[in-house]
Amino acid sequence: MLKVVRNKLEAMMHSRHARTGVFFASMAETTLVPIPIEVVLLPLMISNRKRAWQYATAALLGCLAGACIGYGIGLLFFETAGQWIIEAMGLSEQFESAKAKIDGRGFWYILFVAISPVPFQLAYLGAGAVGYSFLLFLLASAIGRSVRYYGLVVLVHIFGKAAGPWLKKHETTIAIGATVAFIAVYAGVSLIV
Repeated sequence: MLKVVRNKLEAMMHSRHARTGVFFASMAETTLVPIPIEVVLLPLMISNRKRAWQYATAALLGCLAGACIGYGIGLLFFETAGQWIIEAMGLSEQFESAKAKIDGRGFWYILFVAISPVPFQLAYLGAGAVGYSFLLFLLASAIGRSVRYYGLVVLVHIFGKAAGPWLKKHETTIAIGATVAFIAVYAGVSLIV
């Protein structure tokens, strides 16, 4: 079933409906399909730089739609569907920790998960399960995913076709840098608030 969906989405990506394909691929990636949307976005952005911002926006909107669905599952159906998703993805141990973090510093945890390669299911199911503010959840998700998707656009505009290899070569350095920057911002805000 997932293979059929993936094949349909790939075909759509190479048609005039690419933005729609990106939206649905991002929504699928956010909810259940464990294929990073960046794998789809980067080649599309490189092949059509004029539409790179549109692709990033479609990915953001698809991600937020999927996150809203996931939040609803966590809020209303966690004991059945939510628990099944957590177990199917092998996230049971991490999920309890995620719920505690959302309860304590929800906005910052969700923002961190939205930027980082941590499975986003932890954030949206956890936020729904603990009844975290939907608007703050959506805001943190939008900011974090915007950093990821629009950051790709910037890389494509700076590096062109070399963006893919450059990103792959420096992904660890980027992840460490983003984590350090996030911690610095978090610490600064914590001191002010």
